[in-house]
Amino acid sequence: MFIVGSLLIVIVAAFFIFINSAPFGRNPTGERLSKILRSPNYQNGAFQNPEPTDIILKDVSYPKMMVDFFFNKPKSLKPLQVPTVHTDLKKLDSPVPAIVWFGHSSYLIKTRTANILVDPVLKGNVSPVSFFGKPFPGADAYPIEDLPSIDIVLLTHDHYDHLHYQSIQKLSSSVKYFVLHLELASI
Repeated sequence: MFIVGSLLIVIVAAFFIFINSAPFGRNPTGERLSKILRSPNYQNGAFQNPEPTDIILKDVSYPKMMVDFFFNKPKSLKPLQVPTVHTDLKKLDSPVPAIVWFGHSSYLIKTRTANILVDPVLKGNVSPVSFFGKPFPGADAYPIEDLPSIDIVLLTHDHYDHLHYQSIQKLSSSVKYFVLHLELASI
């Protein structure tokens, strides 16, 4: 009984250490927390959409969604492999804004006056652990060193497939501005 209890304590302690590691960010404090609490969209302990937004279709239950997800997948759809064309991003020149998509959520908007990188997930897994969340096809075609100088990094939200901790760390010393919402500013 002592061994089981000790093992349980070790597992719980390891979980709390893991969940409080850097890739998970940290809770806002000080002035950042004050700004969040003063936001008109922050109510009942969370940010709220100004317009009602359903998270599931009307007349669909969670059990039905789970059954459909696990057992009723369409069999006729084959995964589409999108070809990757490697371009020298530092020499990319266009009279109009150019958009380079890196697969899934990441892309570069290159204009004559600014380079904007959106949701950079450029290497590694889309999860905090290496054994889960393999990269999306195309997301690893360009290392950060292949990017032109970045003026703005726009982070839309804090899901791992939009916010890759290691990519942000590598970019943090060279990017001029990060644009993100109040809660995300604590990364």
